[in-house]
Amino acid sequence: MTQSKSAFPHYFERIIQIATRSPIMKYRWLDRGVAPSGYIKGMALALGRAHCRLKINDKYIMEMAKGETSNKNKDVLTYYKTTFQSLGMDNSQSGPDTLRHLFTLLLGLGMRESSGRWCEGRDMAAHNTASDTAEAGLFQTSWNAHEGNPLLLELYNSYASTVRPSSLFAIFNEGVRAKAADLENFGSGEGVNFQKLTKYCPEFAIIFAGIGLRNIRDHWGPINRQEAEIRPEANELFLAIQKNIDASDACDDLIGESQAASDATARGCRRAAEAARP
Repeated sequence: MTQSKSAFPHYFERIIQIATRSPIMKYRWLDRGVAPSGYIKGMALALGRAHCRLKINDKYIMEMAKGETSNKNKDVLTYYKTTFQSLGMDNSQSGPDTLRHLFTLLLGLGMRESSGRWCEGRDMAAHNTASDTAEAGLFQTSWNAHEGNPLLLELYNSYASTVRPSSLFAIFNEGVRAKAADLENFGSGEGVNFQKLTKYCPEFAIIFAGIGLRNIRDHWGPINRQEAEIRPEANELFLAIQKNIDASDACDDLIGESQAASDATARGCRRAAEAARP
């Protein structure tokens, strides 16, 4: 699906332009190939929005951006410390640098788990068909992960209780064709609702996985095997976005505090949801 430039606020388009020019758009991920264009653009926008939310001390983003905890059994930043250090990425301090580095890893994890496809369903070769263990979405997360930190359940409830036009769904849908099997969910209750939410609200999936990686990193097999790539091109893209935001007055546009931003994003989400139906 091609996203019309008129569908989103001005600064959304600015970040999309920065992402489009980034070398990471054409990078061939190991065993996965080139990412869908909407995945890179969507992750760039999600990073920009998270950067703005960090400025207003959003508790979910602060948890993602906290300094490395030195607990390699729980914290992905400690578990991947050697790799981060080899790339000159210091995560010892809380703040925007650590947030950016986590997003850089999230980008690689999403490619490993779903090839950047928001609609990815559970691994059909596995037997995890219960509602609390069936994986879904960009990062192949399952409902039982919410037990890893109280913030995860709070985050889920905040998204599940209302329509979130900031899901960026329309952008993540670019370059992705969902099949009926992709959209199948398993079980009932909160678990099946989680599967739907993590597919149709990519921004929720990102924040949920980000908090999870800081507290229960062993939930993800590719993390345990250190298969998720950390690409310097991605870090450079996200740094350019952070610098651009800091040099402008963009956060009102990005985090939807203006009604125009909220309305425009909501329209894009509705169009993408209709286009994504098999």
